[in-house]
Amino acid sequence: MSAQQDVASPVAPGELGQVVVRATVAFAKRNYVAMGLWALGLFITAFGSGFSVSGQQRAEYARIMNSVDSASLQDLEMAFFQADENYRYNKGWFSCNEECQHWQTKREHAQMALNSEQKKVESQVREAHRALGLFSTDTVGEARDLFWGAFAGGKRFAKRATYWDVIFMGVGMAMGRDESLPEFLLRVLIRVVMNLTVGLIFALITFLFSLASFLYTYAPDPLSALTFFGLAALAAASVVATYLLVVYVAAVGTVVGAASVASGYAGRLPGTRSAYIRNGHLRQNRGHSHYN
Repeated sequence: MSAQQDVASPVAPGELGQVVVRATVAFAKRNYVAMGLWALGLFITAFGSGFSVSGQQRAEYARIMNSVDSASLQDLEMAFFQADENYRYNKGWFSCNEECQHWQTKREHAQMALNSEQKKVESQVREAHRALGLFSTDTVGEARDLFWGAFAGGKRFAKRATYWDVIFMGVGMAMGRDESLPEFLLRVLIRVVMNLTVGLIFALITFLFSLASFLYTYAPDPLSALTFFGLAALAAASVVATYLLVVYVAAVGTVVGAASVASGYAGRLPGTRSAYIRNGHLRQNRGHSHYN
């Protein structure tokens, strides 16, 4: 009798793509509303550049911004900082002498004048922004810059988190004694993907808060503000979801591909019933021949 062998057949290269396509189609059929919103968000990201600004609008914006008295604002800021510094210098732990009270009074007056000027400047800036329009190309461009800045910050967070994982959890992330090389690489890959997921989710939340503050400077009507915020949030969430989906598919493809290569290599070993890698060494359980 010939020796019996159990040979693991490698995964066909096209099977993974077919599985992903079938799963995607099935998910889209079950969640067509979510898929529609996702597609709308990507469409807004790609083509939602805003309405062009006319020459008259830009001239009005420049006129209002030029009327802002930035020099006066800087002088008031310097006066407040000087009064505050002198007040803190003369202030005791539990008392305030005559010199301290003098600077305290000047500090309060300087702060009142500074607050008044800041409100005036903020009002002028909001008026200038209204001249451009909430859905203008300039406004949409600023919102895009806010998002991509937060997005880059999320990726930097993931990079730093992975770095500190390696530094402080080096022993935990080291390859275990009874752990195969693919298992170790899979564990490291999962850690990297999780850090990236957390980083981008926090980046999305940060962008939404920044967007709310950004819209406040335009002082739009509630309906326009909610519309802009909703569309921008949908576009941002769609981009983050797409990026993470690509990362997940790439990670799964890497794992499946590595397993396929390992299985194919094990199957080509002569007389091998099972082969696996432990700590970089190949161990084999050879089949036994039986004779009548």
